[in-house]
Amino acid sequence: MTTGDQMEEQPQEEGPRDFAVFLRQVADGQCLIDLSSELHELMLTLREEAATSKDGVNGSLSLELKFKVEGNGVVGNTYLIKRKEPAKRRPNSVFWLTGGGNLTAQNPRQLQIPTVRDVTPTSEEREVEPTTAERDV
Repeated sequence: MTTGDQMEEQPQEEGPRDFAVFLRQVADGQCLIDLSSELHELMLTLREEAATSKDGVNGSLSLELKFKVEGNGVVGNTYLIKRKEPAKRRPNSVFWLTGGGNLTAQNPRQLQIPTVRDVTPTSEEREVEPTTAERDV
């Protein structure tokens, strides 16, 4: 509807635009550079971890886009990239609970072997005497 020489602006339906084109424009392309770098680092880490895994490993890469729309039509945008790598494998341990509620690495129900004699060699060397058969030769 027109009022004099002014025409009211009607929203025009444009349909969705290509997201990849938008992504290339976020932060003048820095978002796409950062995302590519994070993806590459994640793949290197996953490949390294998968080499020692029987079941394979999982990771993820998330891009969070935040928007702030002003009343005048200006849209501000920030982004956050989150990379989740598999937990580092660490050796398992086994402990037993003592009667007092503490952990011990020794099974309290295991029978103890009597003290074993220490046979660690000393720095002293002893002369070995030949046997009778060796002396007669």
